[in-house]
Amino acid sequence: MVTHLRRGLRQSGVNPVKDSAAATVIIDLATVEYSRWVNAIDSKGIATGYTLQYNVIYHVVESSGQVLVANSQLSFSRDLTYQSTQLLQKKEQEKALKASMRDEIVGRIIRRLSSVALNIQSPAVGLVVPV
Repeated sequence: MVTHLRRGLRQSGVNPVKDSAAATVIIDLATVEYSRWVNAIDSKGIATGYTLQYNVIYHVVESSGQVLVANSQLSFSRDLTYQSTQLLQKKEQEKALKASMRDEIVGRIIRRLSSVALNIQSPAVGLVVPV
């Protein structure tokens, strides 16, 4: 998640830094959880469907300690169904759905930062994404 957030920040014109002393804004990813659970089984008791869920709780503060975004939660879920004979396809499809949810979370965090940057006098030029 951190790598993808850093990449998304770079693509949006923000320079992520690793040293919090060099950052003007700090993104703290308090929770990053990916989970899945069975939601369908076939007549043989084999799982044929899962619900995939990605949860992230984050907050954003200025280097001075002023909170710009209080704890915010983003949660996405997707259903994955397949035939019990398609295990390889299921793994690839799960990987794609997970990446899609992760990208959506990154995009929402960046959009939120963009709206916050409009409300502060000096734009954010550096970010730290601690884990």
